Amino acid sequence: MAYLLNLEGFLVDGDERMPFKVQISRAEAGDGDDHYVSTISMPTLFSTPRAMRGRSPEEAEATAIRFVDELIGDREVVDENGEPLTPDTNAG
Repeated sequence: MAYLLNLEGFLVDGDERMPFKVQISRAEAGDGDDHYVSTISMPTLFSTPRAMRGRSPEEAEATAIRFVDELIGDREVVDENGEPLTPDTNAG
């Protein structure tokens, strides 16, 4: 599976710091010709992967990214040294 985003570190929420991993797949054609699916895996926040759908690959991927942004909210994702992680600093 090809990933649009593969980020692993720690999720910081106030004084709490927990292991965190998120993977967003590149969109693939769904069942039928009218939609695409991008799958999100975030074991820290939910136990089963979530499928985001869109009428184009770009729409499915953008929906997945917005969903993850909303779930993370004001919390920060950091590396083992406490430095902020972004998709650019943890490419994979």
